[in-house]
Amino acid sequence: MSCVLRLGLTGGIGSGKSTVAALLAQAGAAVLDADAIARAVTAPAGLAIEPLRAEFGAAFIDAYKTQHETLLFLRLAKHQGFCYCLINTSVYFSLQLATQFIPP
Repeated sequence: MSCVLRLGLTGGIGSGKSTVAALLAQAGAAVLDADAIARAVTAPAGLAIEPLRAEFGAAFIDAYKTQHETLLFLRLAKHQGFCYCLINTSVYFSLQLATQFIPP
């Protein structure tokens, strides 16, 4: 009988999450990086881009393609609830989908 163990790595900046994830991957674990998925869903053609375009307009998305991530989030600060919900939902959906392809 096989057992699937799911771990979540948390910690502050520089606490070693990436190092531990790399060690787990070297040992054969499947590693899903929520930060990488968040960057992917907000990248051009990402899962969250069309809802962002619908909410803020095409000009905003076109400008975003060339903006630094920090500038994007400063610009969206007053719409934090919408963006938080959209991006977190997109990341959660992507993580759930990805877990279906991890062999037992």
